Amino acid sequence: MTLLKIITIPDSRLKTKSNKIHNFDFELKRDIKNMYETLYESENGIGLAAPQVGLLKRLIVIDLKENNKSIPLTLINPKILNQSNVKPLFYLRYWNNF
Repeated sequence: MTLLKIITIPDSRLKTKSNKIHNFDFELKRDIKNMYETLYESENGIGLAAPQVGLLKRLIVIDLKENNKSIPLTLINPKILNQSNVKPLFYLRYWNNF
């Protein structure tokens, strides 16, 4: 496995539309493993999107560790189907301070 370099703003790749994944093959499996390895080594988050490591693919890895137990979740070609108008409490507190 390979550690991937995490890119940050203002890198233009973060604004580029990612490509839909069509082939569920060895390359995809390798990319997922590399993304999880990079996520765990960063020790700085719960998830990583493929564009954050320079892969223009619709791919996200998440690990919501609970009680020190790993709960990995891989999203391939995720799609937002619904949107809520409800604002989270932290959002309301933040914006009401201005």
